[in-house]
Amino acid sequence: MRDLKKLLRFAKPYWKQALYAFITLLAMVALDLAIPRLVGKIIDQGIRGKNMGAVLSISAAMLLISALDALAEYADPEKKWPHKELHFERSGLVPVLLQAAVVYREPRYRKLIEMFPAAEVAAHRGRLVYSR
Repeated sequence: MRDLKKLLRFAKPYWKQALYAFITLLAMVALDLAIPRLVGKIIDQGIRGKNMGAVLSISAAMLLISALDALAEYADPEKKWPHKELHFERSGLVPVLLQAAVVYREPRYRKLIEMFPAAEVAAHRGRLVYSR
């Protein structure tokens, strides 16, 4: 316990980065736990229930969640896009994260949205409402 207090003292100047790391860790644990549950749903609803539509829709959801989580790490303005041959606009994540926050109701997506300027989020929020 004493070592933890000493570590926290050193981390105090970097509390934002430490908080972001903790939130990212929680998101990764949630994702690690979600995948086996979704595979269980595929088995129960799709294979046992002979419902190929359930298999395809749950598989697509798993693929989308994994892709979004892979891109979501670049919502952090301090994290640089490593692939110079691929053009990546950080602001392009805003509408995707907004939609994911509504559809999947995951708090981690709302936390990532908070990292963007309010004006940028408001502009995309208006488009999300009228796109339906």
